[in-house]
Amino acid sequence: MNNKTFSLLETVAILLVVVGHTGPDRLAFVDRFFSLPSYWMVLFVFISGYFFRPMQWAAFPSFLWRKTKRLLLPLLGWNLVYAVLAWVLHGRAVTVYFEQMSAVFSLHNLLVSPLFLMNHQYLLNLAMWFVSSLFFTQLLYALLHCMGGRRSSNLLLLMLFSVVGMLSLALYPHTAGHTHFTDWLMKFPYFLPFFHLGYAWRQEWEARDKIPLWAWFLGLAALQTLLYFTGNVHYYIIAWSDYQGDVWQPFLCGFIGIFFWLKLCTLLARIPWESRFVRFAGANTWAVMCHHLLVIFLVNWVVVHISCPGADMQAFRTDFWYRASCVPRWLYVALGFLLPLLWQYVFNAAKQWAAAPFSMLKSRWNRMFITHSKPDDAL
Repeated sequence: MNNKTFSLLETVAILLVVVGHTGPDRLAFVDRFFSLPSYWMVLFVFISGYFFRPMQWAAFPSFLWRKTKRLLLPLLGWNLVYAVLAWVLHGRAVTVYFEQMSAVFSLHNLLVSPLFLMNHQYLLNLAMWFVSSLFFTQLLYALLHCMGGRRSSNLLLLMLFSVVGMLSLALYPHTAGHTHFTDWLMKFPYFLPFFHLGYAWRQEWEARDKIPLWAWFLGLAALQTLLYFTGNVHYYIIAWSDYQGDVWQPFLCGFIGIFFWLKLCTLLARIPWESRFVRFAGANTWAVMCHHLLVIFLVNWVVVHISCPGADMQAFRTDFWYRASCVPRWLYVALGFLLPLLWQYVFNAAKQWAAAPFSMLKSRWNRMFITHSKPDDAL
């Protein structure tokens, strides 16, 4: 699989998140047939598993620090930024739900909730709950590999992780006293099969895949049609405790969603064109995940304050998920997707500009004291 395919897949995955957060109707029949919540997060988990590299115990501390630096530290940093924003909105009578916030800068909201709970404490960055779950899923999978999982059959491991996930799901609705912490714990047995699927796909099954694309699409459509007519396509169990249904269905829905978009992106990647924008979007899904709800909130704030026909100030003040009828859905999606990418582009350019003088000094230092130094064996 080439990088072009996965740049497309990552771009599609984050675009689906924005689409899913732009309104409850979600494309009407299309969504009822192929429900976004049944696969949109596990698509990211699959991609992460695809790029996972096995390691020895000695390399685990380096892996832990790299993932902490890449995922957890930015998560906590942006959580603090959104805490400040929530504090400002709390005192400005903008919305009821911000006015009702309390203990904005508490240790619980700044550290505990982002890492070990649902991470909905500041609303505008609530989509970032996924980051800590992905981080701990990666660590758990890496530990299992260090303990000898890399010597096991990929198919056997996929079956084992799936069975554990199903057993956890079977026990979960009957566990008394659901908490946000138990909801958080439930995500790991659900995520692991999809993470391993990504790893196994790259390590072994991708090279063996000789099935024509038309056969893939036909088979996936048949399975999804079967699920649709049995009324079993709406599953979003990774964050909430209200799951009802057979334990195998969420996993099948996830596998179908993953392979549909993987094969569609494989088909699109065969077109002889390159897009710097797609590569940039695929490499910066973090920015969109973190900031798209803020963009949607600002769009709503603008339309209700300019008295756009159809805008409802009361609904805006009381319902975080309010979407103004006067704003086309495609505009919500476009702005929620593009403006965070624009911010990331400007931020990258500013960081590069600020680092330029130091890079120049480093280059001169290397030329003066390293390039012209004597080799060690001549000392």
